[in-house]
Amino acid sequence: MGFNPLQIQSNLVYRWFTKYAEKGCSMNADDYPPILDAAQVAELLRMNLQMVRRYAREGRLPSYKLPGGRTFKFFKDDVLEFVKQHPVVPIESEKTNTDGR
Repeated sequence: MGFNPLQIQSNLVYRWFTKYAEKGCSMNADDYPPILDAAQVAELLRMNLQMVRRYAREGRLPSYKLPGGRTFKFFKDDVLEFVKQHPVVPIESEKTNTDGR
């Protein structure tokens, strides 16, 4: 049986996620490493994994690929800046509902 670095990486990621799941606590942005994969971004932003990958492919979410690589990598600071650049703007009808009209 040969050495399989992907299996080792997969085991490390699994242990990293289960450590928090077992404690029953949700993670905040400070708990994530500085470089994230698509699954970690999806968890951080509470998004579907396929949507994160689509946003990365379309250039909507800043991402990087290593030469010859297939997976997206994300800088945590870039992801948080992306969120800051997209604030929620109330719809006009929601504004009138809060005024009681």
